Formats: sequence, structure tokens, C-alpha cells
Amino acid sequence: MDWLIEITSFLWTWTRNLTVQHWTNILLTVFTGVYVRLTYLILQERRRERQPDVYAELQSERSLSISLLVSNRGDAPARNVSVYVVKDKIDWQNEEHTLQQASIVKNGGEYIRPGGQINYPIGTLNFNASNAEDKEEIEHGDVEIIVTYENESGREFDRVIEYKFSDQEESQLQTIQTPSGKISSAIRSAGKSISNKLQYFDKKDTRETMGLDRMGPTCPYCLEKYPAEPRNAPTVTSGCPKTKTKKKLETSRGNFAPLY
Repeated sequence: MDWLIEITSFLWTWTRNLTVQHWTNILLTVFTGVYVRLTYLILQERRRERQPDVYAELQSERSLSISLLVSNRGDAPARNVSVYVVKDKIDWQNEEHTLQQASIVKNGGEYIRPGGQINYPIGTLNFNASNAEDKEEIEHGDVEIIVTYENESGREFDRVIEYKFSDQEESQLQTIQTPSGKISSAIRSAGKSISNKLQYFDKKDTRETMGLDRMGPTCPYCLEKYPAEPRNAPTVTSGCPKTKTKKKLETSRGNFAPLY
């Protein structure tokens, strides 16, 4: 116990010799250590909250071509992204270009950054189910896939995605345009624009021929237009040739007042 008494005596003597500045430095050092520790814990918590969020969906490209779009909507990179096909009842035109043949399904192991996406062309749909063995299944066009991926720490995630193509079939066909359809739409749009311009110039020529563009106010008696005077003229001396109606410009107020 002698050593404990000696240590206590030393600390007591040492603390009595400390000034206010020494105590301030000691407290500042303690508070700095606490702040660093809390900051480290907050960063660790935020790092745990930042996780990848991978999603896959079927999209129409051109004509009836379909592609698989895999995207990472999370705040962290996704590693070893793979897609497994559980059910595929879509009628594909070519058996060699189906959902099973997509590279991410066959190989997997993709890396997708936060906000990134990868597009995998698949094949072309066949909506003619008359030659199919099971017409009802093809009309429904059910697809079920499982997406698996990992975060940077190696934690595994998985997501089951079900897609019923029959719900999207009508809207997909309405938005798909073949090259000839796009050309036809462009021709119709150009023709409509030219027709509108021709109608505008035709109306303009008619007005100029009849002198309507140069006509001014309407006579309140015979309801016919008569030539207008320039806007900067101080007085208006012309009038309707039939009723000789005259008008005078009140320059002080900027109004027109009829004179009889």
C-alpha cells in the first residue's frame, strides 16, 4: 500500500502546482478525445446505413425487342450481382435469344456503382400464340427472377421480382414504332406544318387584296370600315365616305371622341 500512498501524494502535489492554463489544456484534450470517438461512431453508423439496392426490369427497345435493365438505386456499390430465372413463360421468337441467355444470367458477378445501370439485350417477343402448345401461359407471359448481390463488406442480399408481361403488352405495343412508322409520322407532321403555313399566307393575301389590313375603325352608322390615320397624327380628318363621320384625337388624354 506504500506505493499507492506515494502515487496519491505525488498527484496531490502535482495538481496543487498546476495553473489555470494547465487545467484548461487538460480539459481541452479530454473533450477532443471524446469528440473524435463520437465522430468515429457516427461515421460507422452511416456506413452501415449505406447499402446497395439492386433492381431488375424488362424494357422494350425497338420493334418488339426486349432487354433486361439491372440498376443500383442504393447509396453503396453492389458486387457479385447475379440474376436467376425461376419462371419464364414468354413466347420468344428465337430460342437462342431468351432471358436465360442474358450474360448476367449465364455468368453473373457484375459490379454496379451507386446510381449505375447495365442494359442486357435479350431477344424479340412473339405475340402470335396460335402455334403455341400452351396458349394461356404465353398470353399471361409470367416472369419470375431472383436478383442476388453483395455490399462492400460481403453481406449478401436477394430480391424476388415477378413480372407479368400481359399487363404491359398493350402499352408496350402502343409505344413501339417501327422505322417506317416513324417516317410516316414525320411526313404527316411536316405536311400538317406546311398546310398551316399555306393557310396563313392564303388568308394574308386575301386580306391584302380586299384592303382589310389597311382599314381602320368601323363607322357606327353604316357599319363599314374606313381608312385609319397614322397613330402619331394629332387630328383625324378622314371619315366614312357615306356618313362623313369625323373623329378628333384628344392628345392630352389619348382618347378618341366623335364629332358631329
